[in-house]
Amino acid sequence: MNKKKLTALTLTALMTITVQAVSTSAASLETSNDEVVEAHGVITPRWVSTTMVIPSISNSGCSISVSLLITPKEDTETSEGTLYLQKYSGSRWQNVKSWTIDEEGTVDITKSYTGVKNVKYRTKVVVTTGEDDITATSSEITL
Repeated sequence: MNKKKLTALTLTALMTITVQAVSTSAASLETSNDEVVEAHGVITPRWVSTTMVIPSISNSGCSISVSLLITPKEDTETSEGTLYLQKYSGSRWQNVKSWTIDEEGTVDITKSYTGVKNVKYRTKVVVTTGEDDITATSSEITL
């Protein structure tokens, strides 16, 4: 066997072994508990009582729309906390406006605020839903 054929055969064998090793190590199994079991161990869910928390922000001109969606795993779970509109000033985020959250089941709220041009804003939520203490922020917008 000449040197070129031997090199090609060796490279092909190495690539095949690498592909098989990568696909085996990346394999995962989802269980009924929303847990993911991987070859390296168990990854537990982020929250016990909450399925989803989505703070969001959008604007039309200087009119800002602040939204929050919280989906608990059970409709009887209560969410208590605060939704904040924050602006970036200097080198830190400052609260501009806040709204109290105290709802049972799914939380789906939208609030409005008139902002200032050329200022960066975001939404932040600090809430307890059932057993979960959650802090989450939205993306940022600049008016």
